[in-house]
Formats: sequence, structure tokens, C-alpha cells
Amino acid sequence: MTAVAATDIQDGWREHRLEGGVVCDVQSGEIVAHGLSMPHSPRWHQDRLWLLESGADYLGYVDLASGRFERVAFCLGFTRGLAFTDDYAIVGMSNGLTTRRLVANRWTIICNARGSALAVGLL
Repeated sequence: MTAVAATDIQDGWREHRLEGGVVCDVQSGEIVAHGLSMPHSPRWHQDRLWLLESGADYLGYVDLASGRFERVAFCLGFTRGLAFTDDYAIVGMSNGLTTRRLVANRWTIICNARGSALAVGLL
């Protein structure tokens, strides 16, 4: 399970969305990774816990031994939705929340999905 921030204050997540995101083990209740920017769509695939770091535009996995998020691919757009087929990740993206990179470079994305070979990390 992911959360934008570990807080029990109404709307408290807003001030922590850039680095306050966590990944929790539902069975134990323990936080297994922290310091993420809006983590989303956790999925088990090939013995790894994959997820999207939506606030930073990355696909990656959590190294459960260290609690570190290992970035694999940059995703240009606001990421929401993750699926796998064999050695490929399918990432849903939109411009529902325009990222700073899109604004700074004057790029426009309406909606798209990208595939990434997990071993390569290119999207």
C-alpha cells in the first residue's frame, strides 16, 4: 500500500507530497520505504515491488532490504496506473497535474501509455 504522506492531519499530505510518500506492508503495518514523491500503483512482478513515483515522474522498484526506491525509467507525464506483461511495464500517464518539467519545456501531453523493457529502463 502507498500513501502520499504518513500523517493523520486532514490535508496534511499536501505539505509533504514532494518527499513524504511511504510504502507500507499491509500485513505487518510497517513502512518499508519512505521519502518518495506521491508513490502510486504498487505491483509485485518478478520478485520485486514495483511502483510509480508520480510526483517525480519515475517507474522503479523498492529494494526491500534497504528500503531504497531504485529508479528504472523516467516517465514524461503524471503517472497513474501500472501493469506488466512478461519483461515489460505498461505505465499510464496524463497531464492531469502538469509537472514542472512539462511547464519549463513547454511540452504538452494529453494522455498516453508507454511500455518499458525492465532490463533497459527506457520509456
